[in-house]
Amino acid sequence: MTEDERYESLRHCKWVDEVIPDAPWVVTEEFLDKHNIDFVAHDSLPYADASGAGNDVYEHVKKLGKFKETQRTDGISTSDIIMRIVKDYNEYVMRNLARGYTRKDLGVSYVKEKRLRVNMGLKNLRDRVKQHQEKVGEKEEWVENADRWVAGFLEKFEEGCHSMGTAIKERIQERLIKAQSSDFGSLLQYDSYDSDEAKENDEDEDEDELFEDVKE
Repeated sequence: MTEDERYESLRHCKWVDEVIPDAPWVVTEEFLDKHNIDFVAHDSLPYADASGAGNDVYEHVKKLGKFKETQRTDGISTSDIIMRIVKDYNEYVMRNLARGYTRKDLGVSYVKEKRLRVNMGLKNLRDRVKQHQEKVGEKEEWVENADRWVAGFLEKFEEGCHSMGTAIKERIQERLIKAQSSDFGSLLQYDSYDSDEAKENDEDEDEDELFEDVKE
């Protein structure tokens, strides 16, 4: 943004009542009195004087008691934004060149543009080689460990089959024991019924013999 664009962006902010162009980096008492400024708001971090006269440009304002500390928000301060732009400047230029901007639009020299394109090509080549190595490594790992993995699977499968077979045998044995117990109980009940019937037959025969004796 140009200086005028920065002024206009502030004027269109609803919390800004007035914008003072060409404000000095080091705020003096005369500047505060001239513009009827009651307080200067900024974060508490010291900012060095470009002239080297002091370690903090707001030191004089703090002594006057006209300094109000603000909370610094990570990621949106001017210093952080500039640092991030400078840090990723090459990627920023390449991204905009890929979008159709020319090197003149970005203020980049011919040599700088070619160097960035070569570096970006080398970076893409390294990424592709790395991806290929990872794929080859995965295949080699599978070949080296295939026998062990298959053996482990078969071992788990055999354990599962053995456990399932044992459970089936136990269920069958339980069913057989219950069936045998039921048959034995029925047999005992049947034997008891036969004994009672035989006893009744004997009593009937005795009564018949007694009746015949009396008749004679």
